[in-house]
Amino acid sequence: MPGIETGILGSVGKHTTDRAKVSDYLNALKHVIWFKTMFEKDFNRYIMSGFPYTQTETSNTIKKSKKQDMFQEPSNVTSGSKTSEHNLIICHLYLCISTSPAREVTRNVSEYVKKHVMKWTSGDNNATSEQFVKVLGCLLGERFMFWSKHKAMAVPSILEAVVSTSLGRKREIPVLFHLLIQLVLDIRLKNLAGSPVLQPWIASLPDLLCQPVVPATVIKYLGKLACHNNRTFHTALLDKLPQFIKNLGSVVVSGHEKDPLEGRKNLADFLYWVPELSPSTQKLLDEQLLCWDANLASHVTELLAMRPGVKTSSTQEVQEVLSVL
Repeated sequence: MPGIETGILGSVGKHTTDRAKVSDYLNALKHVIWFKTMFEKDFNRYIMSGFPYTQTETSNTIKKSKKQDMFQEPSNVTSGSKTSEHNLIICHLYLCISTSPAREVTRNVSEYVKKHVMKWTSGDNNATSEQFVKVLGCLLGERFMFWSKHKAMAVPSILEAVVSTSLGRKREIPVLFHLLIQLVLDIRLKNLAGSPVLQPWIASLPDLLCQPVVPATVIKYLGKLACHNNRTFHTALLDKLPQFIKNLGSVVVSGHEKDPLEGRKNLADFLYWVPELSPSTQKLLDEQLLCWDANLASHVTELLAMRPGVKTSSTQEVQEVLSVL
């Protein structure tokens, strides 16, 4: 039977592909372990002892900066220079391979990363930005639990700098949103979502849902955060509810350009997480329901009905009007 044979072959092919991926991962892991074992000590001694490096005005060579101005780059060196890019490559490698980090070197790396976060702008060239994303991705992602145990790295201080920069330039540096939201959603770091450092940032997230254009990825990530019953997020969403409701009928969800209605329905799903509506908010919602596309209005009404205590007689009356239309 061709159908069964095709299914079996497809299944075998899938398992073969999965095994190949696992094999590639294990081989890569072996190389990392080998590199750590063979070169970590030499890397720290010969490379990290001079970190961070700066470029002098009179020479194109890289040389170690003086202790007293270790974190002060000369005026002719910009954040997008090759010097910064090379420093970030070294920094990333150190963060990835360290198993027994030295306190002084770790402190130098921590200060460099924090300084780079605070001065990060959209003017950085692509290579520098890509390298810095790798640095933060390692420090606040892959090896967050490891580096959090080493006080010299000052992870809370770096995290605070990332939050501050993200709050100040959220639309300018969207990559910070992706780094922070994945950190907050990591089930291994349950207590982190309640950290005082992150609360102002979490409270600002509903603003992203009230913009004229909302990326589908933002809806996906914040939907997961809502499912985690994050109290700070729910409270902030409630405060933004009037703006959210007014925006819902005209918002464009990037990623759903071919089906705008589906994108708005996905965004409307956040209404499920708000408590019973206040009289003024309920009145606003009823007015908007009559202006929206009938399918969107019906979706919202049904959504509210799914949560006990949310649906009111006023919404029921609007639904009756919509059914007649």
